[in-house]
Amino acid sequence: MSDVYGTVNGVSITDADVDAFINKLPQEQKAYLSDPGFRKHCAQQLLEKEMFFACAQADHLDETEEYKEAIASTGKDLLARMAVNQLLGSINATEEEMCSYYEKNKNKFLKESVASAKHILVEEEALCKQIKEDIANHKISFEDAAKKHSTCPSREKGGDLGTFGQGQMVPEFDKVVFSESLNEVHGPIKTQFGYHLILIENRTDASVVSYEEAKPQVQYSVINDKREAAYKAKVEELEKRFCS
Repeated sequence: MSDVYGTVNGVSITDADVDAFINKLPQEQKAYLSDPGFRKHCAQQLLEKEMFFACAQADHLDETEEYKEAIASTGKDLLARMAVNQLLGSINATEEEMCSYYEKNKNKFLKESVASAKHILVEEEALCKQIKEDIANHKISFEDAAKKHSTCPSREKGGDLGTFGQGQMVPEFDKVVFSESLNEVHGPIKTQFGYHLILIENRTDASVVSYEEAKPQVQYSVINDKREAAYKAKVEELEKRFCS
């Protein structure tokens, strides 16, 4: 038998009531479930709700025009939502529809081009050229040169910028990284920050995501398009039926 937390005007608040209340809470509030006092707090909220409900009935608030208007408005909203849900709820996407959508819209399912690179940033072009020459003559490694000369915080990692997508860097830098050859030192490249030497270590060109990988997004798009079309068609039908 469920525990009873209390009874108000003949209505008992049980464990089942508390469970139902908790299930409707936003996810972030459910994080408090580990708190031993959380269920009791929820039960108290339900008891207080019943108490105010009993108070409202005793004061005949349910007979006021304000209450009747609110009920009418709420009922209208509820019925309208039910009608929309009835119209859209059963709409789904077939495998054939999804395959067709994917083939016609591959441009929507692209993996961006990404690259990984290291760079050395200095203020003077002459110094940039000298560093490049020293690296070419094996007097110093690119990484050690970055640690010694670069003004960018990436100097601590030997100039390593990690992996980044096309368009994330300033245009002059981006153009080199996504067009020039790998494993060569490029530069000096002038940007608003100074002069760069760039070592492109890896690059993956933009490509179309496979159907299987894109399938969840494809399914969402197909269903969304079908729902929008069904909704629009229904509105047009209802306008002819009910509007004068």
